[in-house]
Amino acid sequence: HAFSTLRRLYFASTLLLLYAGIPPAKAQSPTPDSLIRYKWEIATDLLWLIDKNTVPRFSVFGRMNITTKNGKHRAWRLRLATDFSKVDSSQINGTVPTDMDRFGIYSQLGYEWQKTEKKFCWFYGTDFLFEYESLKHRAIGVINKTGSNFDIWTMGLTGFLGIKYFIHPRFSISGETNFQFTYNSFKRTGFATGLNSPDFTGTQSAENRSEWNFTFQPLYVLNLGFHF
Repeated sequence: HAFSTLRRLYFASTLLLLYAGIPPAKAQSPTPDSLIRYKWEIATDLLWLIDKNTVPRFSVFGRMNITTKNGKHRAWRLRLATDFSKVDSSQINGTVPTDMDRFGIYSQLGYEWQKTEKKFCWFYGTDFLFEYESLKHRAIGVINKTGSNFDIWTMGLTGFLGIKYFIHPRFSISGETNFQFTYNSFKRTGFATGLNSPDFTGTQSAENRSEWNFTFQPLYVLNLGFHF
């Protein structure tokens, strides 16, 4: 419940900060001739509100629009995110007391091509993806304590295709579909020790592996964007 409340506060504060930047005189709905192509856009993914997110919950997306010498619309883009959680089952009846800490960082840097028409903007391009995730798991059994550490590194290229709709001269909603070609490195270290030991010591097992993956995500993000 506490995390759900934090999630709602984060979303509400994001909307408030975005709305605070709107000049009162421009609060009307856009018309095809009134839209201005602002240089900067900042956005956040909304899919985590319904637990359908593919990027970490607390993500910020930025876009810098540019125009080439021959008048073509292009943009540089960056997404940064972090994800963290802590699970403690010691208060749940019938379960082995367990602690699990999770921390992750996520980044994407890319370039896109754009085509605008009235209130719509179609775009496509490619991103470079980097992600790191750390998991720490601890369990206290009847005769011993066990634990595992996981370190997962991911990097690769992402191709994307999206469409954006301006609901206001400074606000837009956009969705993206994408495919990813990534390299994943996975490391696990296991521990076991007696109940009276002060810490989880004595390596019991270890695992290292790497793999290449290809994934397709029909709805990758649903961004609410603010333009300035």
